[in-house]
Amino acid sequence: MIRRTHAYLIVPCLTAALVGCATVPEPERPTGDETDRPDAPQPIPAETPPVAELELPELELLPRPRPPVPGLSGDDLFRLLVADLAGRSGDAETALANYLDAARVQGDPRVAQRATRLALHLGDSDAALQATQRWTELADESKDAHAVLARLWLQHERADRAEAALRRVVALTDGGVAAGLREVADLVVDSEHPETALTAMHAIGDDYPEAAIVHYALGELFARTDEPEPALAALDRALDLESYHADALVLRARIQLEQGQPEVAFEQLGRAYRERPDDRGLALGYVNLLVEAGRVQQAKQEMQRVHERFGQDPFAVRTLALLAMQAQIWDHATLYLERLVAMNARTSMARYYLGRIAEQQGDCTRALRHFVKVGQGEHRFDAELRAALCMAEVGRVDEARLHLERMQAQYQSGEAVARIAIMHARIERQSGEPARALEVLSQALERHGEHAELRYARALTAAEVDRFDVARRDLNAVLERDPEDARALNALGYLLADRGLELDRARELIERALAQHPDDPAMLDSMGWVLFRQGQSEEALDYLQRAYELDPGPEIAAHLGEVLWTLGRRDDARHVWQTGREQGPENDVLKRTTQRFEP
Repeated sequence: MIRRTHAYLIVPCLTAALVGCATVPEPERPTGDETDRPDAPQPIPAETPPVAELELPELELLPRPRPPVPGLSGDDLFRLLVADLAGRSGDAETALANYLDAARVQGDPRVAQRATRLALHLGDSDAALQATQRWTELADESKDAHAVLARLWLQHERADRAEAALRRVVALTDGGVAAGLREVADLVVDSEHPETALTAMHAIGDDYPEAAIVHYALGELFARTDEPEPALAALDRALDLESYHADALVLRARIQLEQGQPEVAFEQLGRAYRERPDDRGLALGYVNLLVEAGRVQQAKQEMQRVHERFGQDPFAVRTLALLAMQAQIWDHATLYLERLVAMNARTSMARYYLGRIAEQQGDCTRALRHFVKVGQGEHRFDAELRAALCMAEVGRVDEARLHLERMQAQYQSGEAVARIAIMHARIERQSGEPARALEVLSQALERHGEHAELRYARALTAAEVDRFDVARRDLNAVLERDPEDARALNALGYLLADRGLELDRARELIERALAQHPDDPAMLDSMGWVLFRQGQSEEALDYLQRAYELDPGPEIAAHLGEVLWTLGRRDDARHVWQTGREQGPENDVLKRTTQRFEP
């Protein structure tokens, strides 16, 4: 079985670094196997923090005209003008190239700073490193410059260079060493390379053995490198130095929970919380632990208490909203998000998630009202995409198409164009126009070249309109770029098996996909189907039953029913097919299957 994935829904996980509070755990993330059924619940993605939450300028490319910089040559001025014009027209790559050239030859740190911002925005870490090094040369007293440089050296896995930049952050932070170490801790625990960050932090920690925040950061990094015992030792040391360090208390409890010691975890953290009920970090951390442990009813009750105590604190309300969404406590999540709107705090985020909740509850009209009010901010693009889908869901398909055309004119980056095209194709399919969907995806590939998500989406759409040649070619192209792409392995294997072609190869492809995701119902279904095609009905039945237990949808029901019928269990087959009809009465695979056996 093939399931569609929508790149615009797969959003990085929630790892919000809570200043003065314990870290919120990651919510259950979409697996990349969401269905296309309009009635299917769509997982709400986690909020994504900015690349670097530092005092960098907003992306308007150049400051408004100001007096000429002394010594600025004609060539330098031309580069800046080209960069400014390119940026204002949406060509960020050209803008970045010209800012980098200008930063190399002139001494204005603002130009290097702007080049850094653009490179981070584009995800070009090499260009960002080049620009940031120049920025620190021109503004050595800028804490922000050294903080960005530290992040980039960690990203490049250069612990020695990162350590030097982190030491500058400590020295330049207002408030002294203690405040500087807190800044450094925030930087290292967010690193994508915890091993490198651990090396750098150890070197810095040797100079500050009595700082609790250093030992907490080491504990966090040990936990991220799957070393629970050193993590607990570091956290115990942090708590020896600062007995009510909220981050350390919550992280220790989380590790204990993961080690199968829930009672110890709750007893220790609960005692600290009871002793300091006005500690926001402990309060939110305790709710956090309840959510992680799956104690939903207790979490709901504790959320109410925390909201009563901290309901005027936007940070606390936002955190409760995210935790409630993680626990799928939708009524509480809605309450907290509406509270944020009422307080005029984080309204863009709140509106976006209120829209997602309404959408999940099947109220696309209400969802659309929220999406159009998201405004500026990190959720704007996703909200605009979701708005188009909601328009189509309520029958405003032409309006949805026009809306996406306007988005295409506004957003020019390759990733944005791909996501718009994929959403457009989805709307066309749901509107009964799969051929038009295929055309949309083909045009996007022609205009913007190779893109794995576009290739994958076109392959599945081509299969839907019986263009097996296109589907096979696209899936092979995806696998040429990434031979272990589980989605493409499964999709190609299933398509071959469904047509009775190259069954040995089909099985090998599906086995490789299933090895990566052994509990994925779509891949279990594919494995059962290829075994059935190979004449191994009993072995196929085991995989299909496991898939059906995880997802009793119409396509898996069609396959399971066919195998049961072949094995002589016709009543069981009819029962499974009936259940599949209730889940998806218009599913073509189920219709064709039942018509063959019960015309």
